[in-house]
Amino acid sequence: MTRWTILLITVLGGPMDGSQSYVLYPSLADCERATRAVSDGLAYDHAMTCEEGDMPSGSIRPRRNPVYGGM
Repeated sequence: MTRWTILLITVLGGPMDGSQSYVLYPSLADCERATRAVSDGLAYDHAMTCEEGDMPSGSIRPRRNPVYGGM
């Protein structure tokens, strides 16, 4: 079973030292594949880790769009 995985990006140094951001991926393998591409696109010193969550990635479904009729 695959689980949602967070790519956690931490800024190291400068005025934003310690700031964190994240990107959500549907599996650990997807997160690990994306790590290099994301890292190459960042112009500042950073640390990156993939952290697998507890929730199965097949469990989250997109919300349906509301239907607006005859207005």
